Amino acid sequence: MKLLKNTLFIAYSSICLFAPSFVGANEPYKLSANAVNSRRINVPKIATSSEGFISVMAADKADDTVGFRLPLLNFATRNIRELAKTYDLDIPRGEAGLIINALSGTSNDTRVVVNTFRSSRRRLVTKITLPSPGYSDIETLKYEIGSAFLHSWLDSKSNENIPPNALPKLLIVGLMRATNRDLVVKDIRFVLDLWSKAALPPLHEICEDVYSSHTISPQVAGYIAFELKKKGLIKPLLEKIISGKGYDGKEIAKLLTGVDGHAEQDRIHDEILIKLSRSVLSPGEINEWDTKVFSSRLLLFSPIFGKNNCVNEAPCSFRDAISRSQKEDWIKEAAISKAKTLPFYAMGRGEALVEASRAYAVFLQALGKGETSPATLNSLLDIADKKLLKVTAETTTGAEASKR
Repeated sequence: MKLLKNTLFIAYSSICLFAPSFVGANEPYKLSANAVNSRRINVPKIATSSEGFISVMAADKADDTVGFRLPLLNFATRNIRELAKTYDLDIPRGEAGLIINALSGTSNDTRVVVNTFRSSRRRLVTKITLPSPGYSDIETLKYEIGSAFLHSWLDSKSNENIPPNALPKLLIVGLMRATNRDLVVKDIRFVLDLWSKAALPPLHEICEDVYSSHTISPQVAGYIAFELKKKGLIKPLLEKIISGKGYDGKEIAKLLTGVDGHAEQDRIHDEILIKLSRSVLSPGEINEWDTKVFSSRLLLFSPIFGKNNCVNEAPCSFRDAISRSQKEDWIKEAAISKAKTLPFYAMGRGEALVEASRAYAVFLQALGKGETSPATLNSLLDIADKKLLKVTAETTTGAEASKR
């Protein structure tokens, strides 16, 4: 359970600067002479967003200089505008589509209570009640705010009444995660880690779960939403709901890959994941996944590897290559080639990994020339290995700390 009031208080100072653009209440936003002297804000009874879509009421005490109205309004406005901007959705104007009611907080009820109804103009309205707003779960509140906006947008574009549960919960979660670049990176790495362990379900099963159930993690839902966003498919999917055609998980898998058939979809999805595994997701930073990808490149391959099924030519480790290079000429050629390509897998991933790749390149160049003694080659490889081990230890420690 997170303390909502702490988060909202942090945002408070910025709200004070921009409050006039957020408030369109029945009482103007102004500072009286006494308020200026005491630095206390005369908070209106109802705070409303500039579009008129969000209305916040709170049972704030008269002497509470912060209150909940404006912080809650800012929190809701920021999240809704981020969704609208990311997916090119206009915010419905005029009559409020989201009402947040923060109660006195005198009870132990920390729920985020949600009710939906139709206004006198038949508009879909979501009312969120916070019995103890200072202790409400902020992630639950954020989800309900996003859900309210997405369903109101659907309803505003449709000639028919859109039900308040038209969008699957996991799809909403994914859409909201995909607006945050830091979460997108984490979600991609989460999926890549599952994929590398052969623990990622087939694409059509993932998409069906996003649409119909809660059997997958929010990270996987965020990844699917990111891929849909990347291909510009979010708005078309929402528009299908408006038209009454709807969609399902199988159609999402088809849209992401452009093909029918589960085997072909998985093949194309693997290609997508391979490209992501080679991408620099966080420029200048190193991650546990990055070290795994780099380490997987520390092998030499015969020119006939994978070309002749009758020949069993296994990859050669750098350490084994030192002794085998005396008898097998292909190892020297492969070492020269690897010395040129290996640094590319460290570029943009932090200076420590770049230094390790340079150390390996020095070893490989010496191996390829064939003029260095085995003892010296082993020493050069030891230097490179130590640099990589240091990077690996740091990223592993960081990964474990982030899980706590």
